[in-house]
Amino acid sequence: MNLTIFGASGQTGLFVVERALLRDDHVTAYVRSPETFPLNAANLVVLPGDVRMPGPVAKAIEGADAVICTVGTRPGTGKSNVCSEATVNILAGMKQHGVRRLIAVTAAGSGDSGPKTGALAKLFMKVFVSLEDKERQEQLIRESDVDWTIVRPPMLNNEPHTGSYKVGEDLQPGIASKFARADLADFIIEQLTDNTYLRQAPTVSY
Repeated sequence: MNLTIFGASGQTGLFVVERALLRDDHVTAYVRSPETFPLNAANLVVLPGDVRMPGPVAKAIEGADAVICTVGTRPGTGKSNVCSEATVNILAGMKQHGVRRLIAVTAAGSGDSGPKTGALAKLFMKVFVSLEDKERQEQLIRESDVDWTIVRPPMLNNEPHTGSYKVGEDLQPGIASKFARADLADFIIEQLTDNTYLRQAPTVSY
């Protein structure tokens, strides 16, 4: 499968790229600084660019079977619109090139999962994630006509892959909930060949 991954140089994106390469997918990784990208493989193409640039984003999507968006901000960087801005360009690029499948990572507490997330947990998420931007991102995706899956993890860490976790739209992660990026990458890649969560926004948790 030909995949285009946005946010590929972020901590989550790197796990997703690695998992896709292990599955022998052909990956186009769209990154700001390709010279510092740590992965290398025969089935990997690293493209430079900013997700706020419509032309390069669309070009990166050309020829893809599916698009994965793990775009986010680093904790403490303050309010940002990068996720929603990236999504506008990604959706336009997908329409231009006739690509249907989109898997995007937002956050537990975003959108209609807010009431299902404890008040303290949601407050904690707001400190580290721009939930307003994630909610706008989700709205854009829901209003599109692509075949989307939105994945909502709690706070992420780099613990080892477990392969054992819960998935559902009614999960209620608490303030101390953490989720391994390796497991998140595993779930994301599984969605490429599984329509169980098509046009759904499940939360993943332990």
